[in-house]
Amino acid sequence: MIPAVVLALVAVVGGTLASYVYDDDAPLVSRLAYGASSGLVALSAVGFVLANFVDIELAAIAAGVAVALPLAVLVRTGFRQRLVADVRGTGQYLLAAIREPALPTIGPIVYAVLLTVFLWLVFDRVIVEHDGGLFTGYVNNLGDLPFHLDVTSSFAFGQNFPPEDPTFAGTGFAYPYLSDVLAAMFVALGASMREAFFIENLLLGLALVGLIYRFTRVLTADRLAGFIAPVLVLFSGGLGWLLLLQDARTDEGGLFGVLGALTRDYTISGDGPLRWGNAITTLLVTQRSLLLGLPIALIVFTLLWKLIHMDIAGSARVGARTVALAAGILTGSLPLVHAHSFVVVMGTAFLVGLLFRQWREGRWRPWLIYVVSALVIALPQIWWSTHDSIATAGTFFGFELGWDHREENIAWFWFLNTGLFIPLAAAAAFWPVQPRIASRSLLLFTAAFLAWFIVPNVMKLAPWVWDNIKVLFYWFVGFVPVVALLIARLLKSGPGLRAAGATALVMLTVAGGLDVWRVVSGQTEYGEFDRDGIAIAALIREETPPRALMLNAPTWNTPVFLTGRRSLLGYTGHVWSRGLPYTDREADIRRIYAGEADAAQLLDKYGIEYIVVSPIERNNLTVNDAFFERFTKVAEAGEYELYEVARP
Repeated sequence: MIPAVVLALVAVVGGTLASYVYDDDAPLVSRLAYGASSGLVALSAVGFVLANFVDIELAAIAAGVAVALPLAVLVRTGFRQRLVADVRGTGQYLLAAIREPALPTIGPIVYAVLLTVFLWLVFDRVIVEHDGGLFTGYVNNLGDLPFHLDVTSSFAFGQNFPPEDPTFAGTGFAYPYLSDVLAAMFVALGASMREAFFIENLLLGLALVGLIYRFTRVLTADRLAGFIAPVLVLFSGGLGWLLLLQDARTDEGGLFGVLGALTRDYTISGDGPLRWGNAITTLLVTQRSLLLGLPIALIVFTLLWKLIHMDIAGSARVGARTVALAAGILTGSLPLVHAHSFVVVMGTAFLVGLLFRQWREGRWRPWLIYVVSALVIALPQIWWSTHDSIATAGTFFGFELGWDHREENIAWFWFLNTGLFIPLAAAAAFWPVQPRIASRSLLLFTAAFLAWFIVPNVMKLAPWVWDNIKVLFYWFVGFVPVVALLIARLLKSGPGLRAAGATALVMLTVAGGLDVWRVVSGQTEYGEFDRDGIAIAALIREETPPRALMLNAPTWNTPVFLTGRRSLLGYTGHVWSRGLPYTDREADIRRIYAGEADAAQLLDKYGIEYIVVSPIERNNLTVNDAFFERFTKVAEAGEYELYEVARP
């Protein structure tokens, strides 16, 4: 694990030092957040390119050297002096806070420590190992975790370069996979899957908190709003907490009894009407690409704000063109990180430029630099990830009014799912009393994010309409600074308004807090792979070549996902959500396991090399044991068996 941690920290340091080139006034803590997100993206991107030519372990080491190159800026006296001044200033602040503790000084330190411990607990429950099995604490991660373990394993153990879809062998992988490449690099250096995921998640989670704070602080110039904003995001939810009162009335133990044994989520339900979901339990843990892409997007949004409000010549140290170039490079990195983030960031930049009329007075030049640099980096990635995919693009688009509202009235649906968030955003925008809550500039900038509420409420942007949340979430994040600013203003007012602000903050976060508490308190645990499944996966890695083609039941938890080997068909729910035509393969797999007359011909048709027969296949398919007697059993663990399809 230690080499993986060292590699990650090298990336963080490199990204931190690089931030001095494009942001002249960020505090050291914000620079560390810049560094964790941009450094890890750079590490994964460089490592991915190199892994197409050399072993992934060597690629990881070489990528670490590459991302350490920003250390060269220390050769220049100006950069070295700024770094030393930032480190010294941070140290003096900490010493002063310890010697003379007061809320303005010790409060941020306590806040940072508590959030660090909290995120540690959050990500510690992503992968849980005991009794030889592998579990997760998040019900919404039950299907997503095996998928990401499969993708990571394909890079770490399966030599999947150039990437082929590991759950649909024979087609290109039109999916943003750099987050899993990064985890695979850590695994290649000796980390376990649990350790690799935890290192990446924790660093990115801490960076996300820092960047939400920085984004809000830059936009609002309000310190308290900056501290409120990450809380609104991490504990996001709607009015589902009202169900807690209902549960407490019917539980013998009352409210405390319910809190000690929560039986359901309060931000999302499978049958509706709650569909928004808490950011941690339904997005940041399950959507690993979003956890890598969202921090980069926040850096770009912050730079765009600074670009709008700086002179053409820029500040004494950083010019407008430098800021634009940095924002463009970061935006251009997003297609293989998180494609939805790329579309949102480019669209937001266009709308912001339009709203602030950046074509005036020569201001178009930095924006041209931004667009050109972003597209130069992004377009090759888009071509690379789509040119050999057989996904059907038409399944991703269609009209779907009201997102996933089902039978609910749309307005009521959104009020149930986001609670006071929309009313508070409107109140901040139209505050009737002077001084106004939000400046005209802040409202204009925030208005650009309305697109990411309107479009996903009108159009389906994925085969599964719920996936529109990957875009909708950016509307929420874009409006968080305004809502945080209103709450901060209320908390700094008289007793009545202060109580209103505190009440609003609680109502916005209690449902999400309940869902997160349910996980971090250890109340939930869901089995992914049992002891024998993990054992057969290890045997498969030992007994089969890295690029072997496996046949298994098309379910969400086949042990093949832990081997890095190619699967003819993985979980159909995931395959469908990527627009791949899977029905013929699914039918043929059923015929093979049933030992139909054409089973042998189908094995030859697909080039199957190994077949897994386990309780998973027996529970989901008809298995004809007589048919498998013709094959050689090459591995066995409990009731899990591996057969080789021998060919002349």
